Amino acid sequence: MNEQKKFLIIGISGTTNSGKTTLVSKLNKLFPQAQTMGQDHYFLAPDDKRLEQYYVPEVDHCNWEQFGALEMDRMIEDVEKWKEQHICYDSDPVPVLIIEGFLIFNHSVLTNYFHKKYFLTIDKETCMERRRHRSYNPPDKPGYFEKVVWPMYLINKKEIEAQTDIVYIDGTEDQEKVVQQITEDIEQLMVSHHS
Repeated sequence: MNEQKKFLIIGISGTTNSGKTTLVSKLNKLFPQAQTMGQDHYFLAPDDKRLEQYYVPEVDHCNWEQFGALEMDRMIEDVEKWKEQHICYDSDPVPVLIIEGFLIFNHSVLTNYFHKKYFLTIDKETCMERRRHRSYNPPDKPGYFEKVVWPMYLINKKEIEAQTDIVYIDGTEDQEKVVQQITEDIEQLMVSHHS
């Protein structure tokens, strides 16, 4: 890394409804100078014609659990812009970007940007129960979780198993402990970036 461009990019990924957004929001309060970016902001609009090829007839719903439903090129551009705008010299505080999303480690370019990667896991029952209380646009159709969400999660998770730098965290654990662990990691990285 160019010595003049010192910054930290932290990745928070995991199962749908594993607590990623809540965790990022708590980290943001502890690191108010940090900026955040959520992969959910890059979903295609529900009426986008590009989604038609991902239509799953048996549940009368598109498969939103894969890259085709996301504008990843735009997301990469935004991360690149952030990197360009955040040049840190030795006396400056280290700029931090926290990126959150369910497929951020599956993307061959994006996954290499992270200085630290965390993946929150929850079991199928907990996931289904939490998802029941969330509203989506478009809303989940009956059978979508069983036929698409969970099988795609297992496929996507298997894809990243070879990445040995991912820290897996139980998403049902006390979140304050998780926040403390990640906070300590970020603080150590900030110190090492200054040394």
